[in-house]
Amino acid sequence: MMKEEYKEHLHLIENFYGVLFNLDMSESMKGEKWRKLCAGTEYFIKCLGESDFVGCMVFNDENVLVPLNRSQL
Repeated sequence: MMKEEYKEHLHLIENFYGVLFNLDMSESMKGEKWRKLCAGTEYFIKCLGESDFVGCMVFNDENVLVPLNRSQL
C-alpha cells in the first residue's frame, strides 16, 4: 500500500486591522478642506474589510469620540 502524501495547494492568511482616525475640525478646516477630508476618510473606510475595526475622533479645542455605523457609508 502506498503512503498518501498531503500537499498544501493554497494557503490563505487573513489580516484584520484597527484604524483610528483623529480628524481636525477646527476653523482652519472649514469648507472644501473639511469636505475633502471626509471624502478621503470615507473612501479609506470602504477599502477596509468587514471585520476590521474603525474608530474616529474629531478635535478642535477638545477631542470627541464619534460612533461610526459602517452600514451608513
